[in-house]
Amino acid sequence: MGVQLLFTYYAVRNHRYAMLKYDRKAGAVYRPRVALIVPCKGLDPQFDANIRSLLCQEYEDYRAYLVVQDRSDPAYARLCTIRDHLGSGSATPSVEILVAGPSTACSQKIHNLLYAIDRLDDDIEVLAFADSDVCVCSDWLARLVQPLRKPKRGVTTGYRLFVPCLLYTSPSPRDRTRTRLPSSALKKKNTNNHSHLRITADAYT
Repeated sequence: MGVQLLFTYYAVRNHRYAMLKYDRKAGAVYRPRVALIVPCKGLDPQFDANIRSLLCQEYEDYRAYLVVQDRSDPAYARLCTIRDHLGSGSATPSVEILVAGPSTACSQKIHNLLYAIDRLDDDIEVLAFADSDVCVCSDWLARLVQPLRKPKRGVTTGYRLFVPCLLYTSPSPRDRTRTRLPSSALKKKNTNNHSHLRITADAYT
């Protein structure tokens, strides 16, 4: 019960903090060119709605890269159908469906992301990552990118982690262990001219 109350407290506090920091005017005018990369595998529940929500953002200048391992994945055919039936509701001028092939050096998801990054045009300013199992609101991308308007900010995230602080676990009353949450980062050799890129991630593992 105590842990649930603490979780709720931090969730409410973080929500209030985010609302105070969100500047709608700045978010409406800051529009760097974005590459939205979505690794896909199989058909998640509400897959079509999820993908359409990512492709129908109220954002004037972004390109979408949907990446699968191979064409036999059920997601591939569905992605092609969704792309072919996009109407005027989609603001993205470019939707590419990429086939990355099997990974040999890392997880398939990371391999798919790197495969897309290797094929970006040089005019891309921001990388945005999302998963295919999320359905986002129409201003999601604008809000995710908006904090990057400040030059000293290189990364933003909407990852659903409400308590980014010290955690305490207690297997027994006599054995209290103090641990920190692990941190991770995507590392990659800069083989293309993308050293200027900044990164956003809403659901990233």
